Amino acid sequence: MVTLHFPIAILLTLLHQAEPRVETSVFVLKGQDVRLNVQTNVTLQYVDVLYWKFNRSDNVVKYPPKVTFERYQGRVEFSEGNLSLLLKNLQEGDSGLYDAVVSGNKDSNVAAYLIKVQVRVMPPVLTVDSNSTINDTCTCTHNKLDYMLYKLHSRPDCP
Repeated sequence: MVTLHFPIAILLTLLHQAEPRVETSVFVLKGQDVRLNVQTNVTLQYVDVLYWKFNRSDNVVKYPPKVTFERYQGRVEFSEGNLSLLLKNLQEGDSGLYDAVVSGNKDSNVAAYLIKVQVRVMPPVLTVDSNSTINDTCTCTHNKLDYMLYKLHSRPDCP
């Protein structure tokens, strides 16, 4: 029975040390900017380096020293004061996971954002004839006109 308790104790210790990864979803219109803040109090020690990453593999910014990686030069601004990252003029290809990691004696995730860049759609132009006896229903989901459903009277087979 003693051999069973030891592996369980190790497993519980590993689970306790694991950092939860909760991403904050942010929806941004194409062409707009968004600022990402660290989500915990961060005090960098002399051995620590902070990385902002895209999709867990591409380095965006490193600090200290402050380095903006080539792909992101002119597209981001890093604030040394509060360690935030400003993403500028977002495009659809910028959608994805952005996280901040402090790397020193051990790695620690201090921010995680799931950015979704959306294209602005034009509002539909609807004309209503108040004398019509047709009962129409139009439902738009996710602000995209290609997901429209029309129903005329009791004809559920209408496209």
